[in-house]
Amino acid sequence: MAERLKELGADVKFSTTVKKILVEGGYTKAVVTDTGEEFRGRVVISNVNAIDTLTRLIDDTAINAEYQKKFATMEKSVSAFTLYLGLDVSAKSLGMLAPVLSVNPAYDHDEGFRRCLDGEYGHCNFALVDHSQLDPDLAPQGKSALSLMTFARFADWQALTQATYAARKKEVTQALISNLDKYLPGISAHIEYVEAATPKTMARYATLPEGAVYGFSQSVAQSSINRLPQKTKIRNLLLSGAWTTPGCGVHGCFVSGVDAADAALKLLK
Repeated sequence: MAERLKELGADVKFSTTVKKILVEGGYTKAVVTDTGEEFRGRVVISNVNAIDTLTRLIDDTAINAEYQKKFATMEKSVSAFTLYLGLDVSAKSLGMLAPVLSVNPAYDHDEGFRRCLDGEYGHCNFALVDHSQLDPDLAPQGKSALSLMTFARFADWQALTQATYAARKKEVTQALISNLDKYLPGISAHIEYVEAATPKTMARYATLPEGAVYGFSQSVAQSSINRLPQKTKIRNLLLSGAWTTPGCGVHGCFVSGVDAADAALKLLK
């Protein structure tokens, strides 16, 4: 994606944190980074979580307060615990014939969701993706790279001591691998590498409040057109991502980006 953006004339900056969005007269004038660099543009699209964008980054206190009041009535989504697995064989050879599996131990989805939130990781729902089936270059030949994701509560991880956090992380990792072994027997013997990400990881590396991987909770009251629109109260500041309409997930985020781009083109014209 970065290479294609560069081909189209864009500049891509890594390891750069936005500290402020300057607003003047109802318009965004510039974006300022943590090193003091200032980038000006006629339109700004923010894929930063909507809460930080609209209550912390923009320097208009009146608009900040208005959005803070709105967000106080909205519920954040659940967080996640994810394993990144490197196998010494192809996952196909172990029986994973599709690149994506959704595993539900019971027909009652509410029960499966409860198991996740109650920490019953040996018997919980999870999603498994074999990235190597989607792109063989993501793992050495004959090997595979997988990710396993299940739901988790941020509050269950937030206040743990460093030692307790490490022990709990290891415990959940082992429980999930044991759970996975039920559906792809023998996979645990072929794991060369494992990395775990907790709700605190989601909060830290993706700058998600409370590790909310889906933005606002995908409840009926907060779904589809009830989510934030791409347009904001600042005329040339647009939003994209899971916090906005049409909703969360890969496809929802892609659509939000297309809609934000369409709105940006209209503003530029």
